[in-house]
Amino acid sequence: MSDVATPTNPQKVMIGNFKGVMLCNRPFAGISAVTTKQKCKDGSSFICGTVAKPWGSNVAIAEKSRVLTRLSKKDGALSKHKKWLKDLQEERERIEKERENEAQLKEEKKRKFMEKEAKKRSVGW
Repeated sequence: MSDVATPTNPQKVMIGNFKGVMLCNRPFAGISAVTTKQKCKDGSSFICGTVAKPWGSNVAIAEKSRVLTRLSKKDGALSKHKKWLKDLQEERERIEKERENEAQLKEEKKRKFMEKEAKKRSVGW
């Protein structure tokens, strides 16, 4: 047997440690791999992530999305909690003022009653 592969004498191709089921033949990376290496001389084999948009394409939309994300961050849990605390403080102040007003009215009633009773005692029914 010779080491050269011919149509009548195919050689075994080693694919390494492959786990799983191959449903088709392994692709040949001969010429296409060489052309890919020639195209990417900067060392990157592919672009990962979001590809940058060309200059001037939909600038207004991109700016609008940045503004909207900044505005939507203001509606977070911390801002809602701060608003709730502010409302709670205002409610407590309002209730405290009402209690002070009620206490003043009660003192005024008591003072008037005491004056009226003092007059009754001095006149002597």
